[in-house]
Amino acid sequence: MVKGLSQRGVPVLSRLLLVSLIPLMSLVTLSCFTAAGVYFSTHVSAQQHLAEADMAYQTAIREQATLRSTRKTQEELRAIKGQLDDVWRRLPTETEFASLALAIADLGRTERVHIPGMQYGMERTKVAGLPVKGSLSFSVTGPYAAVYRFIHRLESSDSYIVIESLDASRSAKTAPAGSADVVFHVTVVTFLRPNPPTGRMS
Repeated sequence: MVKGLSQRGVPVLSRLLLVSLIPLMSLVTLSCFTAAGVYFSTHVSAQQHLAEADMAYQTAIREQATLRSTRKTQEELRAIKGQLDDVWRRLPTETEFASLALAIADLGRTERVHIPGMQYGMERTKVAGLPVKGSLSFSVTGPYAAVYRFIHRLESSDSYIVIESLDASRSAKTAPAGSADVVFHVTVVTFLRPNPPTGRMS
């Protein structure tokens, strides 16, 4: 009889043990799910933070490149402005246009060529403050070598003079040595700074 009782008691004990372990198993299962959730949420959050940090880094690199390009452009513009200011300062004013014509006549005398006269012209723009285009047209007569030196010195002068037109012909006058002089018809242009405004007396 004892043997029969012990055989019936074992299943009862096992069931009781299983029933008592259910809360523990539920707790373990819940803990596993919670740990997995925390892990995945932390992992996803870390990946998201990493992606945001990488995006911010790439944006900072692009902004730095843009700033460098802007700084380089500004430096180039400042250099160009400095060059333009230097050119502007070296341009003759309208009142100095006559002295430019005298300088060309003096150069002709130095190179022993004949300049009988000059025609002046000015071309103004409609916008105030811009340079005025001044032109000088004249004929140069003399031996070819002298006229060549005169034209060369005119082209290489420090002043902003541009030879706009140039044509040559033989002179009707014959030199004592028998070689005919040449005649060059020259038009030179330059740009003039407008005269500075002067105060009016009341």
